[in-house]
Amino acid sequence: MASPIEVGVIGGTGKTGGSIVNGLLSSLTNFSVTSFTRESSLDSQANQDLLAQGVKVVGYSLDGPEAQKRLVKQLQGIDVLFSCMIWEHLEEQLPWIKASKTAGIKRFVPSEWVDPAPRGVIDIKDKG
Repeated sequence: MASPIEVGVIGGTGKTGGSIVNGLLSSLTNFSVTSFTRESSLDSQANQDLLAQGVKVVGYSLDGPEAQKRLVKQLQGIDVLFSCMIWEHLEEQLPWIKASKTAGIKRFVPSEWVDPAPRGVIDIKDKG
């Protein structure tokens, strides 16, 4: 049997992230799923439910001078990373993008799970 495709989901306990996690777990393709959650949420019931389904749950923090190095280390071995951040936190995916590149992730799926918006409405689009 082939090795599973290692998939990470940032925000795997949210509506969109949860839907992606459920789709991966129910797929005929062999996926190993890791959900990245804020360290402060590690003990939440939603994360406990993911653990019970066989999902690896990893706490992260974007704070501090070593945050980027920690993200790179946590992303080692991930093949595909989905970002399921809500639009108010889109800027927080920038460190993930940089860490993904450094960690050698093959595919990063950015958080664009929002309605189209003109420039000036969602700040990150202006920084593009």
